[in-house]
Amino acid sequence: MSIRAIVICRQFLPVANGTERQAAALARETMRQGAAVRVLSGRFDPKWPRSEAIGGLPVERLPSPRIRLLGTWIYLRALRSWLARHAGDYDIVHVHFAKHSAAAAARMRRRIGAPVVCKAACAGEFGDLAAAGKTFGSRRLLDGLMRLDRLIALSDEIAREWRDAGFPAERIACIPNGVDTERFRPASAEERSAARLRLGLPKDATVILGVGRLSEQKGFGFLIDAVADLAKSAAPRSAPLALAIAGDGPLQEPLRARAREKGIGGQSFFLGRIERIEEAYRAADAFALSSLAEGMSNALLEAMASGLPIAATRVSGTRELAPPPLDGALAEPGSVPALAAALRHCLSEEGPRIGASARERIAREFSLQAVAARTLELYRETIREFRGEQTKATAAV
Repeated sequence: MSIRAIVICRQFLPVANGTERQAAALARETMRQGAAVRVLSGRFDPKWPRSEAIGGLPVERLPSPRIRLLGTWIYLRALRSWLARHAGDYDIVHVHFAKHSAAAAARMRRRIGAPVVCKAACAGEFGDLAAAGKTFGSRRLLDGLMRLDRLIALSDEIAREWRDAGFPAERIACIPNGVDTERFRPASAEERSAARLRLGLPKDATVILGVGRLSEQKGFGFLIDAVADLAKSAAPRSAPLALAIAGDGPLQEPLRARAREKGIGGQSFFLGRIERIEEAYRAADAFALSSLAEGMSNALLEAMASGLPIAATRVSGTRELAPPPLDGALAEPGSVPALAAALRHCLSEEGPRIGASARERIAREFSLQAVAARTLELYRETIREFRGEQTKATAAV
């Protein structure tokens, strides 16, 4: 059957980090595979149009002023109203982030006559459950989340957290993030040189790349320290090291200062937000994920699809993405010596093998096409179960 899906992602394009970019890519691919998809998001800027098509994806924006608490209340009121008015126009609701939007939609599932699934974005101290427990009205929020028809867990760690919190195991579906393996692919030598020229990176350096929001969760301070340690111990005749970080956020200036303090200010390049992020991967020799917590890192998926040797912290999702022999490049979160050792490993003669193995694994198991197909199958299964419940409830009356 042709599925009509509503995708809810309060922060969405044009402002987007990894989760929002993943939501857009997945929505477009499910459309390509036959679903009818409409995105509901927040209208944070009154200059943004209320509705538009972004890359062929229909997007409707609901009022969401940037006012603490009040802005959320206004947005949720508009969301509930929209879902009620359009009940019958869609078969399933898919929410990104296990937050207030997911709880509000789950509470309305019988009223709107459609099941609600939600993808939890992260695990650990920065995860969805941890955030829900600290939120105003946390008890009601968690009660709403427990009413979801399905929870999509990106990793075993996320699934375990939700089971431990009391969410029924049979309603948890483990589906990873996906990556466009045509857009993110190994670069030729000519493409690498051209990308470095466009991004202002040194032509002959060994470039280590980090990608993500410049926030505490991403651990870029530890990456700067690790690269500084490597630079000190590098052989005199080896290519100079350069660190490139793509992304923006509140810690940009403190991170610049840290690079100067560690003696690698001139070797560190803060690229800001890059629209064509594949250019950054093509310019790099290796990729580092220094996060303290993740769900399943989109940046790590993109780097692996690009065939880069990887060094990554052992957080949620990386264990699934980097089993043996890739696990030799994993480090404990927050450990500068461990991250430096992982970087040294991926920059060694083992690097090309690590990169090739990474690309092969992503193409085989984490392509966007395969993940979208699994998501559509989950939609079908959830809709069947929901309609079966409705039929039984009607018969019992």
